[in-house]
Amino acid sequence: MGTTLTGTTPQDTYDSLIKVTDNGPLSGTAKYLSDGLGNDSALALSTGNIGIGMTNPTVKLEIKDTPHTTVKVRSGSDDNILFLQSIQGADSRMGTETATPLTLYTNGNEQIRITSAGNVGIGTTSPALSASADITDLTVTKSGRPTNVAVLNLQGDRSGDGGAISRVGTINFWQASNNTSRINGLRSTQSGSGAIAFETDNASSGLTERMQITSEGYVRLSSNSGGIQFNGDTAAANALDDYEEGTFTPSISFGGLSTGITYAFAGATYTKVGRKVTLNGYIALSNKGSATGNARIEGAPFTVLAGDNALSATTLWYNNVTYTGSYQAFFRSGTTYAELTEVTEAGAISALQETDFANNSEVIFSVTYFV
Repeated sequence: MGTTLTGTTPQDTYDSLIKVTDNGPLSGTAKYLSDGLGNDSALALSTGNIGIGMTNPTVKLEIKDTPHTTVKVRSGSDDNILFLQSIQGADSRMGTETATPLTLYTNGNEQIRITSAGNVGIGTTSPALSASADITDLTVTKSGRPTNVAVLNLQGDRSGDGGAISRVGTINFWQASNNTSRINGLRSTQSGSGAIAFETDNASSGLTERMQITSEGYVRLSSNSGGIQFNGDTAAANALDDYEEGTFTPSISFGGLSTGITYAFAGATYTKVGRKVTLNGYIALSNKGSATGNARIEGAPFTVLAGDNALSATTLWYNNVTYTGSYQAFFRSGTTYAELTEVTEAGAISALQETDFANNSEVIFSVTYFV
């Protein structure tokens, strides 16, 4: 078969080599290479493509095997082996078979490195904290900018959701222990001009927002937050769970009624820290009206805690109000009003009445109570 080769015997040499089948010269149709016995090899050639293990290569080089295909590139000493692998019905893989890193280059420069220990570095060749018990799984380093600051950008495409998705980027931290999972999340939101929200999950209720850092710089605990605990305290009762401040309009009543009462001024402020409420207010009457009975200051923004141990004495200043002995007041538990009273030197207490007030009476009050 074939022609005589110089210095060799065709039967001994040529027939032991692969040859193009006797179907004519190569054309646009793929041709197989076969041995001298007519056995086709797995290599197919076309005018532009090479196929190994297949008959119709569609790109310059295409490889196919069953049940999976593996391509290996070795260094001369086999101390660095790169492989590409496609597994039938499973995943595709790229990596090293030796204790060497896998790196990705662009423009001739290394950009990403995965070490043999599995640490990932972007912009750094050493993505791990050496000589430390803590290992950095992902390290992002940037140099060359004016500030040399590395930026990890999580950006969501909301063009097709009609504004229904609030998350534009999420970082989840998972911990599996005793067949349970815990998620602690950090996400960027679209509320307002954008905020950072912190979420937790107890493995049963799903992600629940606990806190936000708003775009204006406020730290905002959500209604699902337990509050702030200090010095390692774990008692729920010792958590600071609320802060609020504002204004309200206090009023005077006689016998629980305010018939015909008008004011030259009536205003007050409040501050609520946890369970403690502090009120400061000023009331100036322009007409005391026609109601009769015990005098009260009404309109507190929070109800006083129920129980005798929640009674709160009130600091008062009066003008154009008559009384016997000395005046006093207290916020009654379970209510939003203060009882205005007088006490004689002998210790007899009685309620102030509408007859003790004039059309131009004034009252300044301050009180702290618990809710």
